[in-house]
Amino acid sequence: MNMSFFVVDETDHALQVFCEVDPLPGRVAWRAQIYGTVSPQEELSGEAVDQDAVAGHVQAEVLDRGIFAQS
Repeated sequence: MNMSFFVVDETDHALQVFCEVDPLPGRVAWRAQIYGTVSPQEELSGEAVDQDAVAGHVQAEVLDRGIFAQS
């Protein structure tokens, strides 16, 4: 399944996310491409309990890694 959504950086600037979500037994794996960042293109991946939790995981990764939007 593909998802598209926005997250924000530490300064509340929006970043666009395109995400692939694959079902696994009891959870999902996700791979997100983040656009509008200071560095060329960020790619993150991880696992979540279900697809509804993916955006929250991506948001947390953006904040934890200090990924910022272009000004």
